[in-house]
Amino acid sequence: MVKNYIGIDVGSRKLDLSILQNGQPVSTILPNTLSAINAWASQLNATDHCVFEATGVYSRNLEYVLSESNLVFSKVNPSKIKGFMSASGKLQKSDKQDAHRIRQYGELFNPDQSLALKAAELERKRLAQAMMALEKQKHWLENQIHVLEHEPIAIPILIQGYQQLIQAIEEQQGAIKTRLNQFATPEEEHAKELMQTIPGIGKGTANALALSTQCFEHFDNDKQVVKFLGLAPVEAHSGTSVKRRLGINRTAVPQVRAILYMAATAAIRYNPRSKELFDRLRASGKPPKVAKVAVMHQLVRWAFAVVKSGKEYDPKLDKSSQKNN
Repeated sequence: MVKNYIGIDVGSRKLDLSILQNGQPVSTILPNTLSAINAWASQLNATDHCVFEATGVYSRNLEYVLSESNLVFSKVNPSKIKGFMSASGKLQKSDKQDAHRIRQYGELFNPDQSLALKAAELERKRLAQAMMALEKQKHWLENQIHVLEHEPIAIPILIQGYQQLIQAIEEQQGAIKTRLNQFATPEEEHAKELMQTIPGIGKGTANALALSTQCFEHFDNDKQVVKFLGLAPVEAHSGTSVKRRLGINRTAVPQVRAILYMAATAAIRYNPRSKELFDRLRASGKPPKVAKVAVMHQLVRWAFAVVKSGKEYDPKLDKSSQKNN
């Protein structure tokens, strides 16, 4: 099937579209609103393949409409588009030109189709993000109360105000938890229970992994999950003189990485296999942060394994399997 690629440069208020008609690029401007995108998407068909950059909330309307309409689209990391534009040697820079370059990127590289954005998953992610933000605020307020309690003078108006704010946050968290529980399925709950059999992975980490990866439903192997979560190592090679590690790729889901970092801290303390990995890397000269990232990588692979196998974590795995982690 011959695809008709549509390049879309996403802005906060408008979308610049690039389409080939009779071999010539044609530009169109569309308001970045649900009604306008719905009207435009109703004219597309199965041969159309939309390509656009992941621009956070600004691309959400487009992604949502295309998903609801069962249309094919690719949401591409902006760094890939930027690299392609730089390599193409084009000097002109405008929203119109960017849309043309994005379309050409699609035609040349045929990017993978992105997963459809489900309304329920979008709401769950927003609720989960709100929970983390509220927890940070609560932690800050608790720290402020602790400081005030050790001041040489009493300032009751601040302490009482902070306590009232904490109470309001806890009430909001309770409402959000109730809403989140309404989305849970028996299969997801079982997957989270399996993940929590891994020392270091608690309820919060299991929830974060289940939500961000949809319980690994669309992943074929653990390497894909590691890359998706932004934990894959990146190396630079050039000739015989350049060979260095650039750290992890840091793409996507930074909130989950932060949670996994804390989980790795617990795993190093309570999971002998994670501690062995951490100590071995430290003994070989690796910095503490690098060794901890390796433990994060290890936890993700184990979480994928237990969910896909349907079996609880077994600490008595053979040594050859342990060395591969």
